[in-house]
Amino acid sequence: AETLDHAARSRGDHPALIHDGTTLSHAKFAALVRRTATVLTEDGIGRGDLVGLGMQDSIEYVALLFALARVGAITLPVDARWHEDEKRRMVEFFAPRLLFSDDPLPGIEGCPVQLADDVWKARVATASEDAPIVHAPDLGMVVSLSSGTTGRPTGPLLTHEQMYARTVSQMASLGFSCYDRFMTATPLYFGGGRAFTLSQIAIGATLILNTPPFKAQE
Repeated sequence: AETLDHAARSRGDHPALIHDGTTLSHAKFAALVRRTATVLTEDGIGRGDLVGLGMQDSIEYVALLFALARVGAITLPVDARWHEDEKRRMVEFFAPRLLFSDDPLPGIEGCPVQLADDVWKARVATASEDAPIVHAPDLGMVVSLSSGTTGRPTGPLLTHEQMYARTVSQMASLGFSCYDRFMTATPLYFGGGRAFTLSQIAIGATLILNTPPFKAQE
């Protein structure tokens, strides 16, 4: 998450994220992440807490990925397209402290559901930008779930250091730089879509969020 503050200083006016007709500069996106981190802190979310992200792909989703990293929490991806029973089994197995969702999920015991609705967005919009940042390269950052094609998905825990190493490896092997415009057409729930999304914004490039469902002509 610290890379966002650097990009905000060095490339503040450069587009960071484009989605559904909305464009946020690196300075504005970094500010959104800091405000989101403040609200998470106010709600008691912090270092080592496991938090499920079960929302549709959006600017708010990407901001939460970075904000959870900023406060030291761990992201548990939960596919928004899953059936309620699938989401419930995932929550019961991993037992996150909180689950972000676009819709209420009745019957999930022991895990509060935070709706990413207008009330949440209003809280973020008026929050301060002085949320502290956790510095711990070896701290867990995201549970990288496997596809589950041969059984129940497994969930290795990736650290901040490992995710940053992925970013560096993409710059070295694929030639990514801050001058790129990258369109991600895979859901943020999947490791590839999530990793490229994080890395492109972290290096100061422009990410175009265009995840399914969409028509091939588009």
